[in-house]
Amino acid sequence: MQEFLNDLKTFATTTGVDIANTVTVFVLGLLAVRIIIYLANRLLLKGNKDKTVIKFGLSIFRVGLYLLWLLGVATAAGISTQNFVTVLSAIVLAVGLALKDSLSNLANGFIVVGTKPFVEGDYVSVNGVEGTVRAIGMFNTKLVATDNKVITVPNSQIIGNEVINFSTSSTRRLNLTFSISYDDDVEKAKKILTDIASRHEKVLSDPAPMARLMTQNQSSLDLVLRAWVPTSCYWDAYFDITESVLQDFKACGINIPYPQMDVHIVDKGGKQ
Repeated sequence: MQEFLNDLKTFATTTGVDIANTVTVFVLGLLAVRIIIYLANRLLLKGNKDKTVIKFGLSIFRVGLYLLWLLGVATAAGISTQNFVTVLSAIVLAVGLALKDSLSNLANGFIVVGTKPFVEGDYVSVNGVEGTVRAIGMFNTKLVATDNKVITVPNSQIIGNEVINFSTSSTRRLNLTFSISYDDDVEKAKKILTDIASRHEKVLSDPAPMARLMTQNQSSLDLVLRAWVPTSCYWDAYFDITESVLQDFKACGINIPYPQMDVHIVDKGGKQ
């Protein structure tokens, strides 16, 4: 019994202390990391308009804090710092070889943040995918489509493809094409189009709306209407004008053509 008590005392004063220290560092360190991340988010993001760089930097900062926390836990557990760094380096190397595409996305994430082709809240088109930028992460960027679908785009695709930012400028031009018949009065149709655009409350008067004949097709004449609107009102004006043109064309006798084909029947005698 006395030997058991002596062993228990020795364990409590040596190994037990190490375990207690390790658990303490694990719990308190994790709590400290979370508190620091929370405070950093509150302090840096509050009232700052350009949150893109800050959020990206915070994601890197978060990874660094967790690595320091793991280093502290390893030290408390009696693992030498040198051995820990060696093992961590081996793990990073192995993960890097396995996740080379992810590392490429990480590197391109720095380029996206540095060059700023867009910021959070911008409406963009990336490689044919459109949406509002929700977040720029370490490895990918999240877009929210108009139907509220969340689209995740790898950062490497952003750098390697064309990016169209529809929100950079405060105004945007509407380019609407309408077809009329060859029998219709082109000048009359052009006036209808410019009148509709001019009376729309969202269309800017400078530059003034313009309608011109653009294409002579086989079955129709295509007229293009160009009008400038505030970027935030683009789709409202787009749908309003499209609906108004249909109504006014019908009311004014302007025909909206459809593909036609003239067929000539030849009889056996070769006469048409």
